[in-house]
Parts: sequence; structure tokens; C-alpha cells
Amino acid sequence: MSSDPRPRLAPVNPATGEPKRPVVLWIAAACFALAVACLGVALVVIYFTSIYFFDKASWFQKLFVTQPGSLERVLLIVAVTGLALVPSIACVIAGFYAWAGYRWARWAAVIAFVLTGTAVLLHYPALPAIALGLAGAVLVWLPASGRFFAAWTLRRHPTARYADPVTEVVYGPLPRYR
Repeated sequence: MSSDPRPRLAPVNPATGEPKRPVVLWIAAACFALAVACLGVALVVIYFTSIYFFDKASWFQKLFVTQPGSLERVLLIVAVTGLALVPSIACVIAGFYAWAGYRWARWAAVIAFVLTGTAVLLHYPALPAIALGLAGAVLVWLPASGRFFAAWTLRRHPTARYADPVTEVVYGPLPRYR
């Protein structure tokens, strides 16, 4: 057992002085990027399918009966866009800030995974986004990621260095000037 009270941290890159990213963070960032890509592809498929088969374009659009050219159809497309955009934004935020070494990105990854659950309301190409969001969220909670986040926290918020306590107070002119 080691007597070192400091936590184990990620190794530091000698060229940059910054902590090295573990492989799990590379994979997590790729998972979040692929989740965004899946949601984007699903949205494009929905848009093009909506032109001829509006009520079959997404599972969300199947829930409502609308007339061609109605305001309800426009609002449904806006809602479907939001259903794809919100989890995409959450995945981008979680992936970017995990890559940058912010510890709170772990919770952002959990939120991103939960929001990717809206993919069940979209189309088949969006379904892998749920698994990719889960994989990314799990990877940022692994110990290697924790060491990376701890190293970045210490780099961004170094411990304060205090001056030595004053033991002798001189009033009047200093002795060296007498």
C-alpha cells in the first residue's frame, strides 16, 4: 500500500504539459459524435419521406392525423426537428466537455443518454444513437476518465500557496535603514 496521499492522476504529455487523454475518452467522443450522426441521418430520412408519405415518415408523425398543407403538419415537423436536435446538442456538449477534461461532463453524458431515448419517436436510423449514448456515458465514468478529469481539475485549480507566517513585526524604520 502506498503512503502517497495524492490521488493517481493521468500521465502528463511532456510536450504540452497537459494530461494525456485515455483511450476510453477517445472512444466516448467517437460514440457521441456517431450518436449525433445517427440522429442527423434519421432527420434527413424523415424530411425526405415526409414529402410523399407524411404520416409514415416517423413514429411520432404516425400518432397524429393531419391534412396536407395544414399548420399541424408544420408544427409536427418542428417537433420532430426538436426531438432530434435536443439530444444531438446534449451529445455534443457531453462529448466536447469530456474531451476538454471537465468533471461535470460525466453528468452531462448521463443527461445526453437519457435524451437520446427520444430516438424511439423518430426513425430506424436514430435507434443506434441510444446505444451510442449509453456507451459514451459509461465510458466517461470509468476510472481512467476519472484520473483524467482529476488531473485537469488540479491543472485548472492549483492549490493556493500561502506566504510564510510573519514572526517578527518591526515598527518604525527597518533595521537595515537605521
